[in-house]
Amino acid sequence: MPPDDAKPWNEVQVPDDVRDAYTGLLRSLYELQPATDEGGRCEPFQLRLTSDAKEVWQAFYNNWSGRMNLAVTAERSLLSKLRGTVLRLALIHHVVSCVAARGDAKDNVPRESIQAGIDLVEWFYHEARRFQARRGEAPDQADRRRLVDLISQRFKGRITASNLHKRNKSRYPNTEQAKDALDDLERLKLGAWCERRGSRGGRPTMEFVLTPPYPETP
Repeated sequence: MPPDDAKPWNEVQVPDDVRDAYTGLLRSLYELQPATDEGGRCEPFQLRLTSDAKEVWQAFYNNWSGRMNLAVTAERSLLSKLRGTVLRLALIHHVVSCVAARGDAKDNVPRESIQAGIDLVEWFYHEARRFQARRGEAPDQADRRRLVDLISQRFKGRITASNLHKRNKSRYPNTEQAKDALDDLERLKLGAWCERRGSRGGRPTMEFVLTPPYPETP
């Protein structure tokens, strides 16, 4: 997840050209017409994948099916639902992109739209797993996870005890308590203390550095 920055109120407005373009896009999407049969009844258009889009879809399908075969029951259900979601998201991406570019939304669905659907589904899967893991967290596990998230998102994976204290003085009233929290992460092998020397020499600063890639907290 991206950092949840607290942004202060400002009076900046959406530029007129951006607002007009978005309004025009929504109007054009609303005006799209369905296909009709011989009796004039509405029916959907049938869109096909381009050859390279089909290659990407087949590779994803086979890989995802392999993951399903290795998953437990609850996760297999999640994977099954998400697999079919790729094509729905790809269709939305394709139609909106075509309309925005004043193209023909009935064209074959390209590789870029399939890849966009896959990327979104991978993100949804990761978020679902993250939520499931948090449901069973003990209070100390939640505290460690929040601390790891803070270091990775706000401090690019490295922090001093002093900076941690300054960041959250209510949680870490002094640098000693901040260091104790970071020592706990080191004990769990989530990171390690490292020396950082300034360009002008002098006494080195001790920084706690998360183990990359930033770990899941036990």
